[in-house]
Amino acid sequence: MRPFAKISALVAIILVALFVGLLILAKVVITPERVKATVLPLAEKQLQRKIELGDIHVSLFSGIELHDLVLYEADGREHFVTTDLVRLKYQLLPLLAMKVVVDEIRVETPRIRVVRKAGGRFNFDDLIGRPDQPSAQDSDHGESKGAMPISLLVSQVSIKDGKLVFLDDAIDAKAPHTTEISDLQVLASGITLTGSVPVSITCRINDARMEVDGSVSLAGPRGDFKVNVEDVDALVFKPYFQDAIPGKLDNLTLDLQANVAGGVENVSADGTLTLGEIDFTPDAFPEASFKKADIEIGYDLTVGLQTGTLEMRRSRVDFNGLIAEASGNVSSLFVTPVLALQLAIPGLDLKQALQALPAGMVAGAKELQPSGKVMLDAQLAGTLDNPLNLVRKATVSLDNVQVAANGQRPAVFGKLKLAGEKLVSDGLEMRLGENRARIDLTASNLFGKTKVVKADVSSEQFQLDPLLGAGGAAGASAAKQQAPTPKGGEIGPLDIPVQANGTIRIGKTSYQGLSINDFIAIYKLQDNVLTISRMDGRIADGSFANTARVDLGTKGLSYNADLSVKTIQADPLLTAFFPKAAGALLG
Repeated sequence: MRPFAKISALVAIILVALFVGLLILAKVVITPERVKATVLPLAEKQLQRKIELGDIHVSLFSGIELHDLVLYEADGREHFVTTDLVRLKYQLLPLLAMKVVVDEIRVETPRIRVVRKAGGRFNFDDLIGRPDQPSAQDSDHGESKGAMPISLLVSQVSIKDGKLVFLDDAIDAKAPHTTEISDLQVLASGITLTGSVPVSITCRINDARMEVDGSVSLAGPRGDFKVNVEDVDALVFKPYFQDAIPGKLDNLTLDLQANVAGGVENVSADGTLTLGEIDFTPDAFPEASFKKADIEIGYDLTVGLQTGTLEMRRSRVDFNGLIAEASGNVSSLFVTPVLALQLAIPGLDLKQALQALPAGMVAGAKELQPSGKVMLDAQLAGTLDNPLNLVRKATVSLDNVQVAANGQRPAVFGKLKLAGEKLVSDGLEMRLGENRARIDLTASNLFGKTKVVKADVSSEQFQLDPLLGAGGAAGASAAKQQAPTPKGGEIGPLDIPVQANGTIRIGKTSYQGLSINDFIAIYKLQDNVLTISRMDGRIADGSFANTARVDLGTKGLSYNADLSVKTIQADPLLTAFFPKAAGALLG
């Protein structure tokens, strides 16, 4: 026989002898009696709870199988954890030293029953927070008791087909709120006390799919996970948040995609939260209820668990296609939150908003047929107890904002700037065809009882006929019509919480075809009384001057006016206001 063949045969004989020896050692060292004498006393001492164990099978390859393991509640009556099978895989070489080193644990079909009692305590509170107990390596049960040396150097733990039922007596002691986690699969491999441990979890939460993939470090502790949750019926958890909802919520689904990383000091997260099929009716404004709405929230933030701070690097909310963005921070998060945020609406399409918002909320706006875009950039600072005072600075940009007015669609361009309780216009302009009018607006005491407004309007040339629907045949038709009678009788009394004043200047205009030049009007509104202290201009080769006073605080309103004219030609006036009498009076 050749040397190589002899060596191969010798190696084979040694391997077979080693295998047989390990098999004999496994049968001698690991017996069901020894396992029971070691595992049960050790586990009961660590957990201070009653434990039952069924059959025990020992195999060289499959390891130690513990069947029908039961961990009882602290009272020793109810089951806390039950499992059909626990497999403990051990290393082979330590058997030569008559030791058992378990490096892999597999748990099959565990059933866990978690209860939150009416007082807020859980049925596992006694298992956490207790002083360290002696480890398995330090436990010496003695050979006389049938024990054996056993070490737990676990590098892999897996759970297959698990189920957890959470009963919350704190919500309703008579009918506990129930949450079920089923089809639970867990795998943690390469376990180490100093490094990072890969972890994979899949399960169903009340039939909603959940996946978690990532790693955890026991030294921190610290984790880094990717989380995916699909199609959660959020109404199942309504008892936990219904007090925070200012209305009636009839439907809500939830999807979550998140990357989460952090430890005991802070947690960072980014991803997308989708709230779908929302049916909601607010208590304060029932007309603004909406059905089948969708909200998508994109976020990138960090929560300081010890400092109570929230750093929002990015957030984006999409409500039925309407976009809002925010960034900044929140302090005193767990006490009285204090906000310091930058809020932006990059481009609100008014026509789209009319379709996206609840019908009851925009019912009055539909007749105006709004269009154009509105942009908002605002700074929010303060607490939530007074939302109006949160807006410290804001800029509203108007781009071709139009509404229907008497058959016309005047458009507004420019900006409105808010600082505290003061609003100022910047380049605000109204356009109607070729007409241009500049509007200089200042408003103060916006959050007070009475708003103070100053509005000046100026234009080199602005034709009123298109805006008022006058001129030519339109004027003749208007002359035949009677003023509409308001529903319920006379107008008023009106209570307008505004004090306003300003000046209107138009270089050249026309009304019902009658040219008016150098028009000026000075007005004032105070205590529901509108006063026109001056209204004059040049018309029909002459001039006119007018003053007026209208008391809006009386029923039917109260009018008082003085009009004076000078050298006005009669025929142009008759043509404009009384077309049938045109040419009847000259001079």
